[in-house]
Amino acid sequence: MKPITKTSFLIVCLFNLAFQYSFSQKKKKNKIKRHHTISINHQGSSTDLSSGFWGLDEDDYGTLIYLSSKKSKKFVFKKDAFFITFYPTQEELSQISNSSNFSINRPAGTINFNSNTNEFNFIVNDDFKSFLSRENITGDSSYDFMKLFLGEIDKQYVMGLKTLGYTPSMRQLGKMGILDVSLSYINDIIKYYEDLDLEMITKFSIHGVSQDYLEGLKVAGYGNIDPNMVKKFAIHGIEVNYIEELSNLGYKNVDPNMIKKLAIHGVSTDYIEGLNELGYSNLDLNTIRSFAIHGVSIDYIDSLLKLKIDRPSTKDIKSAKIHGVSARFVQKANNAGHNSQNLKDYVKLKIHGI
Repeated sequence: MKPITKTSFLIVCLFNLAFQYSFSQKKKKNKIKRHHTISINHQGSSTDLSSGFWGLDEDDYGTLIYLSSKKSKKFVFKKDAFFITFYPTQEELSQISNSSNFSINRPAGTINFNSNTNEFNFIVNDDFKSFLSRENITGDSSYDFMKLFLGEIDKQYVMGLKTLGYTPSMRQLGKMGILDVSLSYINDIIKYYEDLDLEMITKFSIHGVSQDYLEGLKVAGYGNIDPNMVKKFAIHGIEVNYIEELSNLGYKNVDPNMIKKLAIHGVSTDYIEGLNELGYSNLDLNTIRSFAIHGVSIDYIDSLLKLKIDRPSTKDIKSAKIHGVSARFVQKANNAGHNSQNLKDYVKLKIHGI
């Protein structure tokens, strides 16, 4: 399997209902995107990808080849329709310019291209198929082997997985190939999670969980959290420095699930620092999360504190926000003669429509 270049994969598999997943890999703070699509619509058994039409296209990442069940660059939602794009290597591209009819050979099979009719046919490599069968990896369809072809799966990759103690299914092998889950990546990950299965390793790869990220979590005291929680951290963009900043603000050894909830609701450390500056320091994280859920901003709290009323509690602030009590509402109520020092009274006015 070849190493990741500059593009990032987006895989879309369409069955009776559309199923879509995407990923981006992160290096430090830069997102490196590779773009690769597979769009397949089929009902029942796998779509036959052994023949169809082909063409060339260009995008921001270079020249790509598309394979289609129809003479079209667009995917058509019909039974057994398919549309595939992939980026050929420079060597493969050179064949296109040097011959009207050409072939691309990879371990899983060969695609023969006819430039006159714009037709292609895909031939499975029987030797590779027999090899997989001997390794207890079975699959017969052109759909299965096309995924291996696109992911450039070879014998070395399969035996590398076996050496690491894994016997992948045909489905797993195709998915890992397309998503470029390399042997070196797997080796890096199992240093931290020795018994991690291939499904979770693949999910780690999809969501950009790197060795550096796992090492950072370990240093921050979260080296033993459940792998599924690590995946959720990555999904919600929880960086190690966020955890460290929480600790610096006094929130140490926070439950991983709470960290996830804070991230989901957009609680930044800047927000917590803003609360501290307004005098609402050392608040329970559930209270802070509740503020975020209900849209209690720093500016909103500040506007209430500038009113000539008693300092409101966090409970009263949240209640006021929920019921739409703004500083302007309080001022209008005061102008109408409803003077009170307690924010609760203005919430009652709002509730009763006064």
